[in-house]
Amino acid sequence: MNNKEIYRFTTILDAIEDSDIMDDYYKFINCCIKFAQKKIIPISNYAEYLEKLIQFSICFLNGKIDAKTLNQSINRAYQEKPIYHSDYDEKILSIILYLTNDDFLSNLTPEDQQDTHLSYFLNLLYEIQNNLILCEEFYYFIISTYNYD
Repeated sequence: MNNKEIYRFTTILDAIEDSDIMDDYYKFINCCIKFAQKKIIPISNYAEYLEKLIQFSICFLNGKIDAKTLNQSINRAYQEKPIYHSDYDEKILSIILYLTNDDFLSNLTPEDQQDTHLSYFLNLLYEIQNNLILCEEFYYFIISTYNYD
């Protein structure tokens, strides 16, 4: 990221962190998942596989599976992962796998994690296209979906 992008990234991060959605982590997680389903998964060549992974997160959030089952399911599904032919699809897979992480879903921050979950999520969005477009779309998605500002 260049200096202008870093400034804009930080502005987006701060705006989301200061919004009311961060007061309700469950709404925030649901927003991340809905955004992924609407804007990220469709741009992948492996949408069906990625949607299968996201469904595990939804089951976890709805209390249908516990963290152990979530991790086992993701590990099994990862073994079946298609062979990715592009770095682009690998980056999309990375953000979807982050959305299946039980620490992220439970708002638990591991000791070795330096930044917030939101910061990691935005960074993964940035890395997909090496620009801020998806980060900005995510911010506007939050505002339009939840009327937070």
